[in-house]
Amino acid sequence: MRVFKSFNILVFRQKWVILSYLGIFVLISLLNTNQLATKTLGFQQTLPRVALFQESSDPKALAFEAFLKKETRNSEFQTDQSSAKESLYQGYLDAFVIIPEDFSVRLASGEPPVLLTLDERQEGAHWIRQKIEKYFLFSQAQKKALGQEDPAALQAALAAEPIVKFTNGSTTTSKERIERYYATYFKFTAYILVAIFILVFGNIMREYSEPNVLRRNSIIPMSSTKFQLQLMAGQLIVSLFFALFMVVIAFFMQPSCAKIIHWAAHAVNVVAFALAALGLTFLINAITRNRYVHSGLSVVLSLGFSFISGVMIPKEFLSPAVLTVSRFFPMAYYVDATDNIIAHAPFLQEVGIQLLFALAFTALGLAVYRLRQREGFSVLQKA
Repeated sequence: MRVFKSFNILVFRQKWVILSYLGIFVLISLLNTNQLATKTLGFQQTLPRVALFQESSDPKALAFEAFLKKETRNSEFQTDQSSAKESLYQGYLDAFVIIPEDFSVRLASGEPPVLLTLDERQEGAHWIRQKIEKYFLFSQAQKKALGQEDPAALQAALAAEPIVKFTNGSTTTSKERIERYYATYFKFTAYILVAIFILVFGNIMREYSEPNVLRRNSIIPMSSTKFQLQLMAGQLIVSLFFALFMVVIAFFMQPSCAKIIHWAAHAVNVVAFALAALGLTFLINAITRNRYVHSGLSVVLSLGFSFISGVMIPKEFLSPAVLTVSRFFPMAYYVDATDNIIAHAPFLQEVGIQLLFALAFTALGLAVYRLRQREGFSVLQKA
């Protein structure tokens, strides 16, 4: 167990690297807990900007003018039509409305009773068109039903507002908000695990490639297979500790909401991904022991996998080509499993694929290690 103990000692020496990653991650997670706070939904109506010119003294025209002023942003309109048209052209107005002198005649004959010019680029223009059409539709319906028009009753009918009630936790912490928070947390856990494993285990394995350490290990009566198995056991235990530690942190982030989350399923998924990330790290360490390469790969691979797999950017915004590439790496299946757990859907298939990635990476790493081990011992014998 000498190799196993020495490995744990080297892990402890990397404590500041580990704590810096975990500290930043926990801090960001704590800041994001405001997603779980009580929120009240509200809406504020934005009225359209309309220039209105009244040219008729007919009571019906005046009633329509009163309605239009009530439905617009303010009651003060420009008196110069040319400047109003210029404002419409410049985008300062949504609509330009003229109530002509023959308003009642037009209304009775079925002609458009107002002269309407809209800036189709503005949302308010479509809104005011609907309001005007609604006014005349109600007016015709009232005249058909009562035989005459009643401006007061018409205004009351137009002023009626629907009653809207918010349900499903609009003023309390909702289940969907809690699940969304923990889904984000567990997805970013994959980024942290890849970054820590590659950097920390890379630095540790570099220690074992030092010439003095190689000479010392050559004196110990231990086969290369047993040597590597003890190293792998040390990495495995540390990896499982990190994986379960991330789950424990998630639990204490919001203990009052913990009963909503399927912790066992998330723990299985995180452990499976930790094994896949460990296998990838094992393969990288077998290929290179350069500290600068490890530092670079720690950043590039963790961020790269996170961007193409749906951690940093939702998959809905990624192109099909990017999603296809992401399927060649385990993080994509980890994210899928996380989404399935939140949706209470089957996730074991994605977990199984992650374990297959772990086996494949480990097998490749062992093959490379055996080649490098033979080369290392041959160099020592020559020396």
